[in-house]
Amino acid sequence: MKIKSISSFGLLAIGTVLFITLNSSSGGINGVATSGCGGGGCHGNSASSNTTVTFSGLPVTGYITNTAYQCTLTVTNSSKVKAGFDLVVSDGTITSVGSGIAIQNSKEVRHSTPNTMASGVCNFIFNWTAPAHKNGVTFAFAGNAVNDNGGESGDEWNKGTVAVTGNFAAAVQDFEANGFSMYPNPAVNSVSIKSSEKAITAIKVISFLGQEVLFNQLPSNTHDTQLDIRALSTGNYILKVQSDNQWYTNTISKQ
Repeated sequence: MKIKSISSFGLLAIGTVLFITLNSSSGGINGVATSGCGGGGCHGNSASSNTTVTFSGLPVTGYITNTAYQCTLTVTNSSKVKAGFDLVVSDGTITSVGSGIAIQNSKEVRHSTPNTMASGVCNFIFNWTAPAHKNGVTFAFAGNAVNDNGGESGDEWNKGTVAVTGNFAAAVQDFEANGFSMYPNPAVNSVSIKSSEKAITAIKVISFLGQEVLFNQLPSNTHDTQLDIRALSTGNYILKVQSDNQWYTNTISKQ
């Protein structure tokens, strides 16, 4: 009886094949939207500026609550032939997707097979339904542009985030219709908030991620106050003014 042996070289080759199979997933990997596609021997450890990943599909004025939007994640790299992605959103619901895309849960979606790039561009399309609130949501995503050689070598990935708030047009009109005003906006150091009718009992400022960043309780019968915003980072915020146990909403820009 002849016993066949496997050389150490053969074992090494098998191990290499297994390593590539386990670490290069053409079907996509969950949970890399915020960390990126690198690490652990997968697609290189660092993001590459050769790849750009952009998100589009929502109006610049903000989303309307409970409304469905067709969104597009675009991966661009002039030297690669295919691309994949992973995306998570903090709120709302991902409802349907285009070809080559799989929904992991209502808030995460990724490629199910790498899509072929056309002139260095690959678009992934899905539908997202906005939440019932206007406090804002964040989309985090990573895109990987690949050479389709079956391994991670030569691939180039990048990532990004987009924060979007709800459409506050109706709320701002209500703010003004109830006799409230604010000036200046945008502002650097402080904002003057006035009420021509009702007394103001409290003011709070909320980030578009839904975090309360300022809160001022005011003395009774206050109709004119200065809000110090020097501690805020540059950006846009939601301003809420309380009067008669109701909150009235506006938006403010810190410069």
